[in-house]
Amino acid sequence: MVLEGTSFAHPCSRMEKVLGPGGYNAMRGHGGLCVRVIQGGLVRVGDVVVAMTAEA
Repeated sequence: MVLEGTSFAHPCSRMEKVLGPGGYNAMRGHGGLCVRVIQGGLVRVGDVVVAMTAEA
């Protein structure tokens, strides 16, 4: 699987609905990424993740 990071995904107030009271504060500083799928595939627990930089 190949993914391209397109932007950061910061926690938002929706965390209160999903995780309950205090959810947003618990997730602050633990955001993720929005990505575009370049090549699909299966991701399993324990798979190796390799970060690659864009070629100039």
